[in-house]
Amino acid sequence: MALGSWLVERGVAITGCDTWSYGPVPAEDPDEPFVVPQTLNVDHGVVVLENMRLVDLAAAGVTEFLFVVSHSKLRGATGAWVAPLAII
Repeated sequence: MALGSWLVERGVAITGCDTWSYGPVPAEDPDEPFVVPQTLNVDHGVVVLENMRLVDLAAAGVTEFLFVVSHSKLRGATGAWVAPLAII
């Protein structure tokens, strides 16, 4: 929860991670699983991208790039496959 709040307070609009979800599995509080992505996306409209392949960028020491992401137009979906691209 603290991570989600910290990002929102700094005006972050999109987040990404190289795992399939933020936070531990099983959740620290079984009554509130996946609280960080819910806080970000549902409560504050922050886009959450998961399963990003970030290791190559990190290994190359890349710290700045143009990020482009697109997805299919869907209605009523809570998630979708995307096509992320880092232009260096």
